[in-house]
Amino acid sequence: MHPIARYLHRLHQIHASGQGTAETSSYSALEELLETLGKGLKPAVVPIAQMKNQGAGLPDFGLYTKEQLRRKGVDASLDGAILPARGVVEVKGASDNTWLTARGEAEFWVAAQHAERTAELQGEALLDFLRRALLQAAPLREPEDLAALLALGPALDTNHRAQAGA
Repeated sequence: MHPIARYLHRLHQIHASGQGTAETSSYSALEELLETLGKGLKPAVVPIAQMKNQGAGLPDFGLYTKEQLRRKGVDASLDGAILPARGVVEVKGASDNTWLTARGEAEFWVAAQHAERTAELQGEALLDFLRRALLQAAPLREPEDLAALLALGPALDTNHRAQAGA
């Protein structure tokens, strides 16, 4: 199953059950997606959920390079703060309009319900975006940093549509 389809399918299961929370219930699905994607990158990126506070609050995930963790040693005492080289992730529920990712929450849940079809239509473009984000060595500190990363998206979307039509 396509990684995006698997992710959306799991989100739909959680949502449809009515038993999950808007935010934290999705952590395992997102962690699996980030792990799957991170393994194939050079350098590999490892998500760590529920990071300890390193002075900027409690991000939901830290994105570390495998080398960072190897250098310090995963079993060694991590007394000193290791800042995630690939940034942090703050998870929000679909009803949070911090970032409008679909035409609304209802449309998002329809897309999640049809995970395979959504992945066919938009999965590769989303994976490309996530790969670019995970490969950024510098943290995204300003809105302009994110805008530059997003600016690559339309060209890649056009390429995906051209390949799908070929």
